[in-house]
Formats: sequence, structure tokens, C-alpha cells
Amino acid sequence: MSDKSKSVIRREALQKDEPMPDLTNYPKVPKIRRQLTRNAFHCHACDTIIESRYHHDFVVCKCPYESETFTAVDGGLSYSRRVGGLNATDLCEYEPE
Repeated sequence: MSDKSKSVIRREALQKDEPMPDLTNYPKVPKIRRQLTRNAFHCHACDTIIESRYHHDFVVCKCPYESETFTAVDGGLSYSRRVGGLNATDLCEYEPE
């Protein structure tokens, strides 16, 4: 079997009106997820470092809410989500691999 992904193989079968191929023995690719150790951003407009410390901890910088420079971070060490941040630097740190 070629290196195509399952979705590409299925899509091609549907386009050709062929039966779906059996992909039960298709090799699985392990997902690599690095663990966050720090979830932070630096807003250059207001010179503030904002850091989300726990899950659903939505932290905003000091910029006005509807300005172009508004930055917010969310997720703690579970995930990293940034809102806005056109003028911000990512300070997130991860465990070494």
C-alpha cells in the first residue's frame, strides 16, 4: 500500500464509485504530543507577560479589549490557545523530547 493517508484513499474510492478499501491492517502512525511546562505570551504593546497556569485559565493583557494588540492565553498546561496577539511573542516551554 502506498504512503497515502486513509482519508485520501477513501476519498478516491468514493470519487470512482468503488467499494471502500479494507484499511484494518493499515499501519498506525503514533501521535507525538509534547507536554507543556509553561503557557505564556509577551504582549509588546502593553509590555505584559501573561501566563495561563491551569485548565480554562483565560488570562488577558492590559490592552483595550477591542484593540488590534489585545492578547489572551488559555489552557494552562493542558493546551495552548492564544487570542489576538498580533504584537506578541510566544513564551511557551515544553518538556524536552
